[in-house]
Amino acid sequence: MAGDELGYGDRAGEFLRISRGRYHAGLYVAVGFIVVVAALWAPLNYGAVAVVESKFPSLVADHYERTQHLEEIATVAAVASFFLALLIFKDRWRCIEATASNWCSGVMNLSLLYVPIVVASYALWRGAMKLGRR
Repeated sequence: MAGDELGYGDRAGEFLRISRGRYHAGLYVAVGFIVVVAALWAPLNYGAVAVVESKFPSLVADHYERTQHLEEIATVAAVASFFLALLIFKDRWRCIEATASNWCSGVMNLSLLYVPIVVASYALWRGAMKLGRR
């Protein structure tokens, strides 16, 4: 099989073709997932707040109503960012784990500082590549 015929993602067994490091990185992938959710939540939340405050000023005129609407917007943004992160990690979890295992140092406290950032960056890159069907 040529390289283009092998396929991408966990279902295609791509994680079996990725060189692995010495240590398992499942925990770091889970923490990286949370980092991706947080990274997606902030722009979704602030963007939605900006749209609501600019397009519907009557909704946010009263302080009590404003607080209630902002809480609803934050909840919707959190749910949306969680589902976007699920789409990014879907069918790529083991591929991301295999790649992240190359970055693990063997000292958990040290790896916990940087491996989730590597996971989040790689996952977002894989998500962008998934849009191009790769």
